[in-house]
Amino acid sequence: MKRLPQSSPAEIDECRRAWLGPTALATAISFGMPKISKAEESTPAGAGAFGISVDDFGAKGDGTSDDAPAFQRAVDALGSAGGRILLGAKHYRLASAITISRAYVMFQGQGYAESPGPAGGTWLVINTADFRPFVITNYKGSETRGTSFRDLAVWQQQPAVSSAQWVPIDYPFVWTFDNMYGGASFDNIFLSNVTRGISCNLVGRLEIGYMKGQCYDTMVYIDQAEDVCHINYLESWFFTTSAPQVAAYMMEHYDPIRLGRVDGIYINNLFVFCARAGIHCVQTRFGNAKFVLGIFGCDHARYGVWFDHVDYQTNGTDISVIAQIGTNHVRWQNGGGVIPGGAQIMIENSHRIKLQITNTNAGFVDGSVIQVSGADNELTVSLASFSQFNLGTHPTPAPAMFCGNSTGGGPNTIEVSQPVKISHNNGGGVFGTDGNGQFVDPRARLASYMAEQRKG
Repeated sequence: MKRLPQSSPAEIDECRRAWLGPTALATAISFGMPKISKAEESTPAGAGAFGISVDDFGAKGDGTSDDAPAFQRAVDALGSAGGRILLGAKHYRLASAITISRAYVMFQGQGYAESPGPAGGTWLVINTADFRPFVITNYKGSETRGTSFRDLAVWQQQPAVSSAQWVPIDYPFVWTFDNMYGGASFDNIFLSNVTRGISCNLVGRLEIGYMKGQCYDTMVYIDQAEDVCHINYLESWFFTTSAPQVAAYMMEHYDPIRLGRVDGIYINNLFVFCARAGIHCVQTRFGNAKFVLGIFGCDHARYGVWFDHVDYQTNGTDISVIAQIGTNHVRWQNGGGVIPGGAQIMIENSHRIKLQITNTNAGFVDGSVIQVSGADNELTVSLASFSQFNLGTHPTPAPAMFCGNSTGGGPNTIEVSQPVKISHNNGGGVFGTDGNGQFVDPRARLASYMAEQRKG
């Protein structure tokens, strides 16, 4: 049998160094691999197989020093080629802006321990509000598309919960993406005590793989997204504090996902506990959102999905889809009871919305589960089960689905393909309107079909 040529010890060391890079040599040595001399370990910044360490550029990670300049030096060292910046299991305080404008950068943390405050793993600590921590944009044709953040946590210092009127500090977004025209990604991010998380403007192909935490204003805001975005596994609930004053503020101001113009976004495995609206669609000067929502659970929130004064200029193809949504609108604190004015789907003074809902269930609703006002809105519902609605005080019993009178436009319409199951409705029926709203149920459609068959 022919023997393969044998590598020399020097060749083996060289191969091992290329594979490991300087940041992993200490780990390799601790497992018994032969020690390499200090001269052999030295590698120019940016040349390591696994990236460069922000610690090598002066970051202390003590939670007190401003490590932002070290972050900026590491970004600048990567140059126009881009690359990966490694963050240690430390607390990096950021007190000045970090700008990425030449090439893509991947910030790689070491994970985190879920905690109300900085604990084990990689944490970014922010306690001043007069700057934007990360600003990512293209500059003179550079390519920052593909910039990503992975396996890290963010904590912001907030006022102590001592008064009835608690208000968070007005921090800007932790991440501001602007004019990238391409992708950005997040994976395994924890936001603890954060006012605002991610803002994306003119960013296509935003990818959020796993994000969780407790924010107070917005977790993700997107506008001018002229390409398909994805959010998969986003969880928002009381990770930091469940103080009643904080919960009351969140109920009035907090939207985990806020969408301006988004030409197409896929959202799946979304869970929200305590918010104003799980998904808040707003009108901007650039347009409005079209989305596909997979599995969505929402509790202790005023609205599950809120179309807020949105005017669609539709050609018939701008259809949003909800595959499965389940909501409860009972107050978790302050003696319980239902949230005043709560609804699963709130279409408020909006026009020409087309929404398809495959499976919906809701409970503990003040009035109607689905509420529509504006003109020319069309909803299609396949399977619906509503319990414990019409629980508030209303001049007339609130139905499960309500279409307001449309003035200056066509009527609002809700069409269902299966009988709607209702229980504990306190006298509320399936459908109601105060004007020209239309409701099409399966029995009417079947009767029309049979009539046509008899004519034939």
